Amino acid sequence: MSDAYGGIILSTSEDCVVNSAELVSILNRYNWSNANGEWTADEIEGKLTFWYYDDFNCQYPTVLPEIPIAVVMLNNDGSMKRISFNEASDDEIRESDIETQQISLEELSNEFVNTIINGWIEIACTANEKNRYVYFESIRIYADGKAESRAVRSGTFIQPHYNFETFNPINI
Repeated sequence: MSDAYGGIILSTSEDCVVNSAELVSILNRYNWSNANGEWTADEIEGKLTFWYYDDFNCQYPTVLPEIPIAVVMLNNDGSMKRISFNEASDDEIRESDIETQQISLEELSNEFVNTIINGWIEIACTANEKNRYVYFESIRIYADGKAESRAVRSGTFIQPHYNFETFNPINI
């Protein structure tokens, strides 16, 4: 099995004002790579900066993380049993396969918008899977809730594509 390694960053607009503690708390609710990563915030030379650290040099980074939705277990009779993730015990979670679902751009916007007082935040990542394919992803979330995502993939072993999505909240 091959692995895609790369990096993930969070940048902000020049006029960005955020609640950094709340932003980091929300960021750390999700898996941004498959390597137990964690976001932190530091002030460097008077500018608030965000850093991502994980166990495996950022393996399979993504800007559209997945959330667990179900636990899939094998019963004694060989049949499969599916339990809602929120209803599963710690033992069931530890000993079973986890079914996930990619979080939507709208859900990410709703999660982060209250942490952004002014400007925008952008999370971007890139990875290279042993020169078989490369990818770039980014999401940008604005203080008004507008969100944009981009995904570019190209390579010998995948179908090249470019995807752009925008979420605009309805203002009443």
